[in-house]
Order: sequence, then C-alpha cells, then structure tokens
Amino acid sequence: MSSLTSSQHAAAIIAAAHELKRRRLAAGIKLAPPPWPKSEKKSDKARKLRVLLRLPDSDYRRLGELKRQLAEMGIKAKKHDLVRASLLLLVNLDRAEIKVAIRKIIAPELSEAPGIETDAPDQSKH
Repeated sequence: MSSLTSSQHAAAIIAAAHELKRRRLAAGIKLAPPPWPKSEKKSDKARKLRVLLRLPDSDYRRLGELKRQLAEMGIKAKKHDLVRASLLLLVNLDRAEIKVAIRKIIAPELSEAPGIETDAPDQSKH
C-alpha cells in the first residue's frame, strides 16, 4: 500500500505543477531565468573595450618605426601596446606640456610662429 500512496503523491505534485504553469501562462507572468553566478576570475580582470582610433598616416608610420626600434632592442610590442604605454606617460606629464603638445597637433603653424607665447617649459636648461 505504501507504493500506492507514494505514486498518488507524485501524481498530485505533478498535477499541481501543471496547474501552476497553466495559471502563470494565463496571467502572462514569465519567470525570469536565474542569474548566472558571477565568476571571480572575470571580476579581477580589467574590462577591455574595442576602440576605433583614427591617426594620420605619418603618426601610424611613427608607431611602426618605434615598434621596429624596440624589436631591435629585444622588446616585442604591438602597436596597441605602444599606445597604452604612451597613455601611461601622458597621464604623468605636466598639464602645461600636454597643452603645448595639443597646440602643436591642432595648429602646428600657430605654435611655431614667432611672437606667439606658449606655456612650454624652457628647453634650453637641458
């Protein structure tokens, strides 16, 4: 008799589950799938983004030349590695020097014209 009662219980559970599913579907309630557990490895790793960067041909050639010079010294680096290393140097650079460099890129003829004062530090001390 015990097997009969357990099969009756199983049938009752299955019938209740079907009834709940039918009610949810009738009410339009959708159950969200459970969230994926966050991986600890991914949280430690820095998120990388894909970025499109437009450079003048001359600057792109300079990156290639720098890459070649570093390879001759035994340092293998890709062009994106050079850009990232440049960013590290740029962040630590004096803001006045960055301002002068940006002026040279945006309007090189104005930054080199006589009589126009720039905020550049005096280079003759070196």
